[in-house]
Amino acid sequence: MRKKLFTAFTAALGCTLSLSLLPSRADVAEIRALQDFLLCRTSHALAQWDYSGDGHIDGFDLAILKRRTAEIPPTEEPSTEAATTETSTTEATSTEATTTETSTTEATSTEVTATETSTTKATSTETTTTETSTTEVTSTETTTAETSTTEAATTEATTTETLPMGEVLEPKGTVHNGFATYYGGGYEGGCAMLDPVPTTYWITAMNIFDYDNALMAGAYLEVTGELGTINVLVTDLLPEGQKGDLDLYVDAFPLIAPAEKGKVPVSWKIVPLDTAENAPVSYKYKEGSSAFWCGVQVRNHRYPLAKLEYLDASGNFVELPRRHYNYFESDSMGAGPFTFRLTDIYGAVIVDENIPFTLNEIQQGHVQFPK
Repeated sequence: MRKKLFTAFTAALGCTLSLSLLPSRADVAEIRALQDFLLCRTSHALAQWDYSGDGHIDGFDLAILKRRTAEIPPTEEPSTEAATTETSTTEATSTEATTTETSTTEATSTEVTATETSTTKATSTETTTTETSTTEVTSTETTTAETSTTEAATTEATTTETLPMGEVLEPKGTVHNGFATYYGGGYEGGCAMLDPVPTTYWITAMNIFDYDNALMAGAYLEVTGELGTINVLVTDLLPEGQKGDLDLYVDAFPLIAPAEKGKVPVSWKIVPLDTAENAPVSYKYKEGSSAFWCGVQVRNHRYPLAKLEYLDASGNFVELPRRHYNYFESDSMGAGPFTFRLTDIYGAVIVDENIPFTLNEIQQGHVQFPK
């Protein structure tokens, strides 16, 4: 059945992969990704892709899915914005540096002039007494000028060192607006692949635009409707939704709106994950990972994770590509232990060292993103 489904899927998408040939390592990764994508949705979502109404997903249905997917705007804008932001930051830094240098020069010139004037006056006034007083005045004023210059330089250096290292994708507290519906899945088999999801959380699926290739997987949201506000964990994808839309778990929906309405306007924003308050981030390695190919997932991050890098043998951090099923993958990481560098959507950067490679269990880290 899986072979038939894969054949239909590759035919619909125009892929050139063939199961009759020995696949390369890249082909194996692509096949695994396609299978995960097909299997990660609940039966409820798969039924929505049965456009022919014949009770199963075939090439016809997947061809339609391909056309609809092709209509989705590209999501490459963040990288352009990153380049713009970086350029602006560089220009601003250069301007600030020039201004600071000019101000320092002017201040120094002023202080020197003032010192010379004071010395002259002190010398002429104290000629009738002793030359010792003149020397003391000159020495004191020179020391004061040097101290002020040193303090200014130290302050400037400290300010530069505390600039954030990562790109800020949106300000904290940004409010999003859309519509909420409900469905019965998400605790198992969600596209974020966060199984097992604790039943102590309310959960939601998120539209494909805000989900953004699993950028929002594991995000914690505060959702407000006409009846109240609840917090929900993003565990699944809502491919048919518009930007801002959420598909809440069926039992969570009545807490924000009457269930009989079915679809209601809501607002939502990202809030800190509560379990991150007293626990570090954690890691889960994908089934089938080895020293030659590895998929790693980050969990329990206070805010959505924008980037994951690992430290290679040369001492350089290498960014790992993220898949839509919420794993970062590499064929060159080796067998560990690993040093990871993580960046959240607000630009905060943390480094987690000595993370062992352990399959079939969630590996706890040592650090957490700041509030």
